[in-house]
Amino acid sequence: MKRFLAATLLFLTCNVFAEDADIGGENGAPSGVELPAIIISPTKYETPLYGIPSSFTVVYEDEILSKGKPQVKDILKDAPGLNVAQSGGFGAATSIFIRGAESSHSLVMIDGVKVCDPTSTNGAFNFANLTLDNVERVEVLRGSHSTLYGSDAIGGVINIITKKGSGAPRVWASFEMGSHSTFKESFGSYGEFKGLSYSMAFARIDSNGISMAAAKYDNDETDDYSNTSFSSRLDFSPYDGFTAGTTFRYTDAEIEIDDSGGYGGDDPNRRNREKQIAASCYAEAALTKWWDVNLKWLWLYNKRFDKDFADYIDTNEYLYSEYKGSNVSYEFHNVFKLGEFGTLSGGIDYDKQQSDPFYYGVAAWGATLLDAAKAKDHNIGYYLQNRLTVGKNFYSIAGFRIDDHSEFGLHDTYKVSGKYIFDWGMSVKGTWATGFKAPSLYQLYDPGSGNSSLKPEKSKGYEIGIGQQLNEGMLEAESTYFYTELDNLIDWVMVDPSWFTGEYQNVKEAKIWGLENLLVFKPADWIKVKYSYTYLNTRNENTKQGLDRRPRNKNVVNLELKPLDNLDIQISYLYAGNRKDKRWIGGAEHQIILEDYHKIDASGRYVVNDNLEFFGRIENITDIHYEEIDGYGTPSRSFYAGAKATF
Repeated sequence: MKRFLAATLLFLTCNVFAEDADIGGENGAPSGVELPAIIISPTKYETPLYGIPSSFTVVYEDEILSKGKPQVKDILKDAPGLNVAQSGGFGAATSIFIRGAESSHSLVMIDGVKVCDPTSTNGAFNFANLTLDNVERVEVLRGSHSTLYGSDAIGGVINIITKKGSGAPRVWASFEMGSHSTFKESFGSYGEFKGLSYSMAFARIDSNGISMAAAKYDNDETDDYSNTSFSSRLDFSPYDGFTAGTTFRYTDAEIEIDDSGGYGGDDPNRRNREKQIAASCYAEAALTKWWDVNLKWLWLYNKRFDKDFADYIDTNEYLYSEYKGSNVSYEFHNVFKLGEFGTLSGGIDYDKQQSDPFYYGVAAWGATLLDAAKAKDHNIGYYLQNRLTVGKNFYSIAGFRIDDHSEFGLHDTYKVSGKYIFDWGMSVKGTWATGFKAPSLYQLYDPGSGNSSLKPEKSKGYEIGIGQQLNEGMLEAESTYFYTELDNLIDWVMVDPSWFTGEYQNVKEAKIWGLENLLVFKPADWIKVKYSYTYLNTRNENTKQGLDRRPRNKNVVNLELKPLDNLDIQISYLYAGNRKDKRWIGGAEHQIILEDYHKIDASGRYVVNDNLEFFGRIENITDIHYEEIDGYGTPSRSFYAGAKATF
């Protein structure tokens, strides 16, 4: 394997690119390619892509529309360094692992609002219900970004940005139907008028779904799914140098779920419902030519229900749980333009999260009632970061942060990164960063398994990359090696096997290393091929075993064809290698291996004119049977088609 990695690195040294990053031209950008759009997440202010030294992926609205996927998780499956694991089909709980870190180590934001669920066991975000309606782009940062964002950003950051309205006001409506009796209706409007821009979208998804517990284990009852969402953005700029605005996203999703995966997992009347509101208000002003300020208020409210009643499978059964969580944040952010000394940014942010759980269940062994008091904590963060550009070739970002957590006191993190672009198109980059993750409220205070003595998880790591652009952008490539050490990792440990009870403990350390290879080939204006290969090696330093649900090898090929100006065809291939997973047998945990799989999807979009377009997609063309999580099903070959009208 070492020889294989060395050969891969040597190949890419001769051929390679910086993904989406994009080398040359004016202001330090490389010549021969169209200047890319900006990115916000790595600096918290608008920054050209080519000036970012660390690894990232940006998925823009055009690609989102071309692929025709309904949810954020669907487009992230193709991103390098990311692995998606879903416990079933439509609406099933979905986790994302960035570069092998835990799902709770990824900070997920909608327009800057931290949407990670304060009531979930590890504080991670569930991607099952987040749709792409009214989304302008999705920014993904790989590697630790705790310096800017504090806790939760050890593995990376995913920021979903709502579309900003522009042009004359327009109204649109869309309808889609497809396999598994799936229907989606949506409508919205966007536009701009005298300094006021707006966008809004309403969407409804209904599907009969598939069985959450895989059908091959004799689970034949389908689990239906519905999702109602609304998204809006309003920006007002009465004069140059001042803008104020607000964003709002509401989701109400309900799904029928099963008790478990594998044999006997079916439950005909257990239902889960989740409501979430993410809202923000901001005001930004240019106080001088060299000083900009930004004030933000960010709010998340999340409520989950789980209901189950007696059925023909288990007549002695009842469950009702209700978990309410919230997160309120305030931020004062400054940007100082210091000329040849770079751009200095810094500020103060305050986060307060709260969890209010209730659980009552009846089973064969008796009744269980958990009605804990509200749990809450808060954190104040102070951060400073400088972005320096030297000439047209060197870019660097260095930052430092101090967090003052209500339960764990002071923690400092830092990050240093740099990138140099040679005149002939080759680039080299490197990053060193540290991070920390506070335990979730559930891990600390849950009456059944909480442990108030837990310590924060910590990380340190680096990445080194080399890239190349040839023939004025016809061929671009990049290879990046990354390494991360994770300490004080938290896991649930069984204390009493006879009652299947346990608690959360700091039980392990882990090392993660790997290689991300990226290649883009554009032989003509109407054809583009993107290939990525991620090699990932994870190791629990206590057990010397790999971490669960992270394939060692992942290959993605995307072929984009535009034979006509108004026709876009996308074909994607995904290979995920063998992964480890857990299975409980007789009250004991056993490690099993999930088989590798190959999956092919295709989509098309035909724009008739400014008022009408048609779209469709085929998922799992070869109709393979695979599992992302042990015992849980995935959809078979599926067809979807629809149309959109704009007025």
